[in-house]
Amino acid sequence: MRADLALQELLEGNRRFVESRSIYPNQDIDHRRKIVEIQQPSAVVVTCSDSRVPPEIIFDQGLGDLFVIRIAGNILNKHIIGSIEYAVKYVNVPLIMILGHENCAAVDITLKNIVTDSCIDNVFETIRQNIGEIDLSQEDILNIAIKKNVDTVINDLKSSSIIISELVNDDKVKVVGAYYDFKSGIVDIINKQSYCSFSLSS
Repeated sequence: MRADLALQELLEGNRRFVESRSIYPNQDIDHRRKIVEIQQPSAVVVTCSDSRVPPEIIFDQGLGDLFVIRIAGNILNKHIIGSIEYAVKYVNVPLIMILGHENCAAVDITLKNIVTDSCIDNVFETIRQNIGEIDLSQEDILNIAIKKNVDTVINDLKSSSIIISELVNDDKVKVVGAYYDFKSGIVDIINKQSYCSFSLSS
């Protein structure tokens, strides 16, 4: 499945979810038996661990349809990158989506410079580096920071993985940034430029 078609199917599934027309595909016993030996997901979705952001539900997908990687703040580390590499190289997934969401607590706490003296501070530090210098006086600063975090994660993929870069350059994989709105249920594509020209970046 090509990346364009994979993205179209995700957005169509999201529309069904938004309009309360979900069809809950690929969950019956026959399908479960079919995927015992092989998986053929259409997209990798890297998103937050937030319990309100389950990709299979908000995109109305079924078992085996998505390769989901979840971590607070939808950030990268070597294990996340390795998991993405596995999906695109060995499972032949054509689309990578980095999905941020409204009111992300991990980004919010980062903006407030809260220190917990625990392992989660590593998450906040990564997000802090991702959003960089940002004008805290801007209206809607939280959502601005959330989207900037998504953009940085996409850019970091370009410089962190030879496997992903080569597949993108060969037009076998595309990467897209997205944002999920809790109230409406809508997933918006927020990094169209990256989706169109990712392979041309150095």
